[in-house]
Amino acid sequence: MSSWYPVLVFAHILSATIWVGGGIMAFFTARQVEASGDESAKRVFTSIDAWTGSRPFGPAAFAVVLFGALMVWQNPAWSLGQLWVWLSLTLALLSMVLGGAVLGPQSARAAQLAAERGADDPEVQRIQARMRVIENFDLLAVIVIVGLMVFKPGA
Repeated sequence: MSSWYPVLVFAHILSATIWVGGGIMAFFTARQVEASGDESAKRVFTSIDAWTGSRPFGPAAFAVVLFGALMVWQNPAWSLGQLWVWLSLTLALLSMVLGGAVLGPQSARAAQLAAERGADDPEVQRIQARMRVIENFDLLAVIVIVGLMVFKPGA
């Protein structure tokens, strides 16, 4: 194991904190904004949600996978054949694909429509309802990844 391993662990955990913590906060903030009924708050949140998906969340998710892979490569105790490693990697990649291919474009579309028509527009509401289902699955996948990191089944 190299002397860089603790740095990789730190970078991996910091990236995961941004990704997971940010996702959990976005989940609760979205529910609060929806419940408020405040059109202005909904429009602003829709715009912020589109921005955070491509700025902190996307790069943080990529960094988690990158630093995690480097940690597996550096530590002889870990391998891609272990259940917790390959399942975590699979779920992380699925989350990244969902984020980049579905949630990112849909979030940008919802933000654009909300700015033009208002956050209560039926099309904006339809897009956001679809996104909520995917976001809930995505958040569950990320929480499962955290559990896999902690309990390391198959290690």
